[in-house]
Amino acid sequence: MGGKLTTPEQGGRTLCVLYMMLVAVFLLVASALVVSDAEASCRAPLQLASPGDTCNGHACTAEVSDITFQNGNCSDRSALEYCYLDVKERLFYEQDVCLQSELTKGVRVFFVEVHLQGHHLRACHRWCTARLGGVEDMLSTFTEFLRLNPREVLILWWFPAEDSQRIHSEIRRLYVKTGLAHFEFVPTQSKWPAIGELVRGDTRLVSLSDAPGAL
Repeated sequence: MGGKLTTPEQGGRTLCVLYMMLVAVFLLVASALVVSDAEASCRAPLQLASPGDTCNGHACTAEVSDITFQNGNCSDRSALEYCYLDVKERLFYEQDVCLQSELTKGVRVFFVEVHLQGHHLRACHRWCTARLGGVEDMLSTFTEFLRLNPREVLILWWFPAEDSQRIHSEIRRLYVKTGLAHFEFVPTQSKWPAIGELVRGDTRLVSLSDAPGAL
């Protein structure tokens, strides 16, 4: 005669399932919007508008040690790549802003934690994947940025997670391979120079390391 009655317990489970489905749909839509924005920002040109007579937007007579630089934690990942990760990788995803976007928004100091995976360096914090975090691509982007913007200075602060001597050696090799070594500042005195000296000498990359040993 009549349909089967639904118990309060069954009704509660049904509502829970519907709620979870709605949350899943919301997350998928939000993820698509983030990926779309990230894709556009990652394809933006790295060449900035002419800075006039300034150096990194500051007076060229200012010493590097007296300047406050905008900084970022660089793990070389973008929301665009998030779509191609499996579930385990997504649990350890670290940032949804790509390197190109950070550069065009004014970030000039990058803290880079690096790990060795076999013969490859990966820029990541907790868990590295072979598909992401490639240091060579990251350094190539820095090289292009410095080439296109002759009045900009970058500071890379490296944090080797293990075997700092070997990691420093690999970083040095990649500096040469990507052309970044051409822009490197080599200190000759204990006092920091004026930022304009780095610009005039085209030595616009400052490298620091949190680990012992020469970089």
